[in-house]
Amino acid sequence: MQLQPDLVIANREENRKEDVARLEPHTQVLVTDISTIDDALSAILQIGSATGAVQAADSIVHEIGTLQERLREQKALTPLSTPPKILYLIWQNPYMSVGSETFIHAMISELGAESVTQTLRRYPEITEADIHELAPNEIWLSDEPFPFGPDHVLAFQKLFPFARVRLESGEAYSWYGSRMILAYHELLKQYAYWAS
Repeated sequence: MQLQPDLVIANREENRKEDVARLEPHTQVLVTDISTIDDALSAILQIGSATGAVQAADSIVHEIGTLQERLREQKALTPLSTPPKILYLIWQNPYMSVGSETFIHAMISELGAESVTQTLRRYPEITEADIHELAPNEIWLSDEPFPFGPDHVLAFQKLFPFARVRLESGEAYSWYGSRMILAYHELLKQYAYWAS
């Protein structure tokens, strides 16, 4: 506690319960627990309130809401006949994807797509054989936490020729908070691609 903060912001997924418990007697600790879009919007407002930045938080949530509405209108105007089936990978060796109860899953659902690992929990490990069995028509390689890059895209395209393989911004799909503004612009572009 050398820094003597007035507030510590922690996250249930990223920080250990025992570490939070050690901090609580010394300072205010705000613990966020985010697995849905509504959770993320609530956290923005909570942090805004805790830091005296209510107006800024309201502005961010309003801008996200405006983009959400644009996406809803786009989906209503040009509905997809079949939702794309996406495999979103966050790690290699072993392959790790995203299951239910994750913010990334919520963002894929918001896009109107189906995550092929949605029946699994949290961050499941899967095999090459599993990927063939799941038969996604899109494989998204996140550039974080594992640094997937263009060479991985080429390798995956050879391994799984039945799917469109693309490099995806982890920032856009997993960074909740004000980065959701960027995320919704990405969602709008992706949906427009599918609908074209």
